[in-house]
Amino acid sequence: SIFRANFYKCGDKLTMPHYLTWNQVGTDKPDFHRPEFFGSLEFA
Repeated sequence: SIFRANFYKCGDKLTMPHYLTWNQVGTDKPDFHRPEFFGSLEFA
């Protein structure tokens, strides 16, 4: 089965805010609920 997803690390409440994503999210502001930027995962 193939699933579409993304993985995130959000450090927005730290002294140096930062974000990390598995697949790049192409928006000006972080918006992690955009399935058009999800990658494909295949579980075997």
